[in-house]
Amino acid sequence: MKLAKRCEKVLIMSMVAAMIAPSTFAATKNEMVFVTANSQGETQKIIVSNHLEVNNETEVKDISELENIINLKGDEVPTKDGNNLTWQTNGKDIYYQGETTKALPVETEVTYVLDGKEMEPEELSGKSGHLKITVKQTNTVKAKKIIEGKERELYAPFYSLGMIMLDADVMQNIEITNGKLLSDGSRKAVVGVILPGMSENLGNKGIDLVSDIIEIEGDVEEFYLAPIYISTSANLPELSDIKGLEEFDNMTENLNKLVNSSNQLVEGSTTLFSSMSLFNAKIKEFQSGMNNFINGAGQLTSGISSLQGGAIKLNTGANSLYENSVAYANKGKELLAGVDKQTAAINSLNDALAQVLATLSDDLPQKAALTQISGGMSQLKESSMALGTGLSSYVNKANDLAAGAKALDDGSESLVEGLNSAVEGTKTLEQGSGKLTSGMNSLVDATSQLEEGAKTLATGMNEFNKEGILKLKEGVSDKLNSLSEFLEIKDALVEIAKDYTTFTGNNEANDSKVEFVVKIEGVDRMVVEDKTTNIAANETKISVEKKGFLESIKEWVRESLA
Repeated sequence: MKLAKRCEKVLIMSMVAAMIAPSTFAATKNEMVFVTANSQGETQKIIVSNHLEVNNETEVKDISELENIINLKGDEVPTKDGNNLTWQTNGKDIYYQGETTKALPVETEVTYVLDGKEMEPEELSGKSGHLKITVKQTNTVKAKKIIEGKERELYAPFYSLGMIMLDADVMQNIEITNGKLLSDGSRKAVVGVILPGMSENLGNKGIDLVSDIIEIEGDVEEFYLAPIYISTSANLPELSDIKGLEEFDNMTENLNKLVNSSNQLVEGSTTLFSSMSLFNAKIKEFQSGMNNFINGAGQLTSGISSLQGGAIKLNTGANSLYENSVAYANKGKELLAGVDKQTAAINSLNDALAQVLATLSDDLPQKAALTQISGGMSQLKESSMALGTGLSSYVNKANDLAAGAKALDDGSESLVEGLNSAVEGTKTLEQGSGKLTSGMNSLVDATSQLEEGAKTLATGMNEFNKEGILKLKEGVSDKLNSLSEFLEIKDALVEIAKDYTTFTGNNEANDSKVEFVVKIEGVDRMVVEDKTTNIAANETKISVEKKGFLESIKEWVRESLA
């Protein structure tokens, strides 16, 4: 929901920035369309006032569909050729007005419902009860644009600001939809922003800021209503900058980095488990061979008791024992090198895991799970180091065994002289083989634990990646796709707004801007009193205070988009 709200702000603020870009034209036409309407919003009369900023040009060409054109501030009379006008300006701005019956781009309708029954405005004068007033606008200007590869019809981005003045003594318990109630004590004013057609432009995106109506409900007594004023433009007003939009800039890149890192962790943990399984299997094979070796050493010890009659056989057996000892020592060194590589792999995996932890917010449940996995990695590292220590001890013992076998081999050549030494040597061999068996059993247990730990890590990382990271990516990607669609809509609406710059015509050599002001008749008092003069005075006061009041309105609009 927050992302949808931010996307909406991106749309509005980007349109503002694009619409206020400067340009150079022969003249600038400021077109103000004044509309008077009855109490139900039906157009009664349209008067258009134009201000031509001539930029010191002495002759300005213009186009206008207006009838009964009057120069408001000078004696210049344009030369007419159909709708084409040529003004001789002497470098001075031209102010003129005229009338038209052309259909408005935004239609306004006002309905009144008293105590659940819709009534005509004239029937409401002096009535009391629960009243609902609805001001609704309908956008009639559309253009076809391509959005995400598909053709869509979009409404021009008209923006209306409605103001409804209320007597504080006439209407109480006021509730407003899509607006704000302002009050100075004796008077109340309802101010609302209408974006007709914008909800259709944005589609079903969970956006609640845009609306084409203002609704007012309250309890009335001897009801009457001052005129309703609505200002409409295709140029959104300039609002204060909205902070926090920069967070969208790198979101996609950071999300992809997070997913890639998680995938690497999954791949690394799976590889670690596979390697540990193979390593454990090889250790068990080595244990089996070592047991065979130890059994052979025991048989050798038994044979030494009757060595005196078989010196040659003893020499041959001692030589074989030595060679096997050296081979097993070398095999142990290879295993020790493999453990060192595994330890380095675990360290790399642990570093990658720490990087992932650094990218996650503390309030994410996945970070707690990943932290737990990091603890398991530390235990796995300790087990790997213990395995290396055990292997190192094994290699040392194997080297000792090789040294004993060599001594036995040398001694067998002088068996007669050193028979007693040979017997002692076999006892040492028996003691060493016992320690070697114990160390090997510890090594097998450690590698089994490492394999189980690697399996748990791989399973946990796969689950974390599937249920945490990938689901996070799926959710955020949907929002980012919505943002992409918003931005395409924004660009299209800016183009439409740039195209709608005049109501009754403009020469292409001139820049132009157009705004509409609609005055909707109010509901008169039932009995005309002397207070009529005061009412007129109040309306004059409202006009005088317009600047301060509009500042309050602008502040409200800012707050509603913050």
